[in-house]
Amino acid sequence: MKIIGIGLIALAVIWGISAINMNTSIITESRTVGEGIYSTYVPSQTIHNLSLADHRRNHLIGAGISLLAGILLFGFGSLQPNGGMQGRTCPFCAETIKEEAKICRYCNKDLPELKRASHSQQSGILSWFSNYAKRTR
Repeated sequence: MKIIGIGLIALAVIWGISAINMNTSIITESRTVGEGIYSTYVPSQTIHNLSLADHRRNHLIGAGISLLAGILLFGFGSLQPNGGMQGRTCPFCAETIKEEAKICRYCNKDLPELKRASHSQQSGILSWFSNYAKRTR
């Protein structure tokens, strides 16, 4: 959830910057109106277009909502379960206890030894890639 929040924040910032840089004005062409001695030259003008301003506003609102959602996801993703207590689950009563515990503090039963992974073992994606590389050789 934390990674999704970071991605959403980054997307919202990029979206907001591009919305701020949107052009909300149009430039009219210069032209001559009329013929002969009654002709008038109309120079080109920059006119603020309300429709383009509405598009900019809608994009800024979308970026703001995405930013808020990203901050919330990042914030809730940062929270650790069980009030920040890290540990393992008791196999007898299913309560969360410290990893080093030998006896469960809730049900007072002896816990099996916790098997620790050695540093030489790879975990997750690295092990999958190394196994895949060995199979394809």
